[in-house]
Amino acid sequence: MIYYKRMTYVAIGDGFQTYIYPACGTAPYIRYKFLPNRVELDEAVAKCKNAGWKVANGTNISKLMLSATRKTSGR
Repeated sequence: MIYYKRMTYVAIGDGFQTYIYPACGTAPYIRYKFLPNRVELDEAVAKCKNAGWKVANGTNISKLMLSATRKTSGR
């Protein structure tokens, strides 16, 4: 049985996409739900934290990864 105990959210436009991950890390993540506003996100984060889940904001790292460009030499 797989227990999902971690949640990550990423800001997309005006909303937030949530992903859940298993506690053991062997199974793949599940793209869970799109939350259209900050109020719903705050409610979901509070529920996850109250249930003992780890919650992370993945927006900054995803922006950093998307902005990375291939470096070329000056030759």
